[in-house]
Amino acid sequence: MNFGGSKLVLIATVGLLLVAPFVVWGALRLAARNPKRDLRPLLPWLKGFRWLAWSCGLLPYGAYFLGDHIPWAYAAAAVTFSIGLSFPERWLKEHSASPSSTT
Repeated sequence: MNFGGSKLVLIATVGLLLVAPFVVWGALRLAARNPKRDLRPLLPWLKGFRWLAWSCGLLPYGAYFLGDHIPWAYAAAAVTFSIGLSFPERWLKEHSASPSSTT
C-alpha cells in the first residue's frame, strides 16, 4: 500500500487531528453552560474514543516499521490526538465531580 499522495492532504490531516481535541473541549464547555445537562455519561464514551484513537495511531506505526509506505506523521498525529483528548476528559471529570453552584 502506498500513501505517497499529496503533501497537502498530509498537512491537512495532521492539522485537523491536532486541532480536534480543542474543538471537543470547546463543545463540552458550551454544553456545560446549561446547568440542566448532565455530561457525566459522556465520560466512558470519551475515554473509549481516546483509546480507539490511540490504537488507530499504533497501527500505522507498526505498518511503517514493517516496511509499508505509510508516512509516520499520520501515526504521530493520531497518537497526539489521543493524548490531546485526555485534556477535555480530565476537565469533564473535574467538572462532573464539582457541585454545580452558581454564585
